[in-house]
Amino acid sequence: MISAIISLWVDFFAILEANRLMEAGRNPILELQVWMAENLREDLSVEVLASQAAMSPRNFARIFVRELVITPSRYVDQLRLEAARRQLEQTDRSLEEIAAACGFASSELMRCAFLRSMGITPGRYRNVVELRCGLEWNPPHCLNCDYFDR
Repeated sequence: MISAIISLWVDFFAILEANRLMEAGRNPILELQVWMAENLREDLSVEVLASQAAMSPRNFARIFVRELVITPSRYVDQLRLEAARRQLEQTDRSLEEIAAACGFASSELMRCAFLRSMGITPGRYRNVVELRCGLEWNPPHCLNCDYFDR
């Protein structure tokens, strides 16, 4: 009982600190989003992210969801998938290289994430984008391709 009360007080003061930082013109979650995008290869667990934001894991997860309406782990998945998608469109790097650069533990895990999110494998995605955009690989044009918006 006492530990639950202490935990609530710690969370309360952490929220007050986060609000104070935002009022001072700092947004720790926004700053963290930038850091996450720049560090996709790193361990982006809730504990690491909370430490980076100078919050307890519990309070961090609560504030993150409150501000972004998505859990930290889903947000990390989305960042990694988007980075992988861009690399598939813009480079001829191997799937293993892309997976490593985007923070996936293996190309198989990247493949599973792609299938779950987009319903297509990374290799097939690259092939479809290449076919849709023509034989001449032109990444700026391909980025504007509306094929996947249908």
